[in-house]
Amino acid sequence: MKNKVAIILGTRPEAIKLIPIYLEFKKHKHFEVSLISTGQHASMLKQIFDFFEVEPEIELHIMQPNQTLSSLTSILFEEIGKVFETNKFDYVLVQGDTTTAFVSAVSSLYHKFTLAHVEAGLRTS
Repeated sequence: MKNKVAIILGTRPEAIKLIPIYLEFKKHKHFEVSLISTGQHASMLKQIFDFFEVEPEIELHIMQPNQTLSSLTSILFEEIGKVFETNKFDYVLVQGDTTTAFVSAVSSLYHKFTLAHVEAGLRTS
């Protein structure tokens, strides 16, 4: 039985760090991996998807003109919730401290999915 893994990203830094992990998961027969893009930074994400020659299995297209962080968060909870209701994942992988990562992490908890978090590391001057 394959472990179902969701890798959720929405910004360019998340894509740069998570797509290599996604590609590695794809090499292993014990995992069924889904790349989910919220589209938080849609135009910048396209550049990274093109560079790695990947397309997300699920694209949410959540951004709207003049969107506030509050409305973004609300929409993300709704849309990620729908994805999690129709796809039962064993693991959810997120990166960083973006709204996408935050909402995906909380939604994972609500759906009782195991969360894995990747961070960029120490940022000091």
